[in-house]
Order: sequence, then C-alpha cells, then structure tokens
Amino acid sequence: MDINQERINSISRDLNTTYLKKFIRGFEIIGMENLKKLKDKQILYLPNHLSLFDFVIIPKILNDYKLKHPATIAGSNLNHWPLNKLIEEETGAIFINRKTMKEEGISKKKKEEILKLNSKLEEVVSKEHNLMSFVESGRSYNGKIMERGDSGVLNRYLKISKKQNKEPYGC
Repeated sequence: MDINQERINSISRDLNTTYLKKFIRGFEIIGMENLKKLKDKQILYLPNHLSLFDFVIIPKILNDYKLKHPATIAGSNLNHWPLNKLIEEETGAIFINRKTMKEEGISKKKKEEILKLNSKLEEVVSKEHNLMSFVESGRSYNGKIMERGDSGVLNRYLKISKKQNKEPYGC
C-alpha cells in the first residue's frame, strides 16, 4: 500500500467543489490544535461513525490541515466500485468483511480474512501510515453514537505496533 498524497489532494479538491459544498454547510472541529502538534507522528484516529459522509469529510479536513491521509478500515460492502483497486491502493482503504469477522469460531473464510487484515495492518504500521478505524464497526442509522464498539481491529493494530516497537498516537 502506497498512499498517494497527490491523488488524495486531487480527490479532496474535486469532492469539495463538486459535492461537499452542496451537502455540508459547515462543521465544527474541536481539538484541531492537538492534531497539528502530531503532524509528523504516526496517528491512530478513532472517530465516531455517525454518517456515510464520515469517510469523506474526515480525510478532507485532515487534508485541508496538511496532515497525512490515513489508511481506513472499511466494510467490504463498499468494495464494489469499478475503480476499487486504485482506490484501495492509493487511498489506503482496507476492506474487511465484518459479517465474516463476527462469526463464531474460525472458519476457513474467517481465517483468510484475519490473515488479510493482519497483513494490511502490518504494512500500515511498518510504513508508518496513519490509520482511521471506526470502532463501532458500522455507522449509526439514527445519528446517535452506538453503545458498543468492536475492539478487534484496534487490538490487532496495537499488538502489531508493539511488536514493531512503534508508538502511534491515539486521537
């Protein structure tokens, strides 16, 4: 995975001029001064997932403030776009099948999904990419914060970081 910051900048500009200005009138950023202090650090973003725009607006804000684009954990239900290989490689999308990951026991399919996720997380950590993971493992359909999150991806990421002697900052 080689996150292409130039491509991200271009996508962000296009999204902003074409779509975001039509749908979003404004937003409030709380704590941005703290993020600016971490500009050259490896960051683990753990935002709340309240709408489908989260995947677009959060990276756009980070891009506006010249912070590195994070690799993002995303549901495999989003992995159906024609240009997805490009999107995955250049924007750092890590698609996981949440339904398979939540199954009881370890099936062959679940084992493959776990190995794929671990491999991608190892790459994110070793290349010192930032990571964004919505620990709710899905978004709220009523706009409220979900009561219970799923810490599986977070636990894997932290174990891999520790194994590689990395200390990402959590935000």
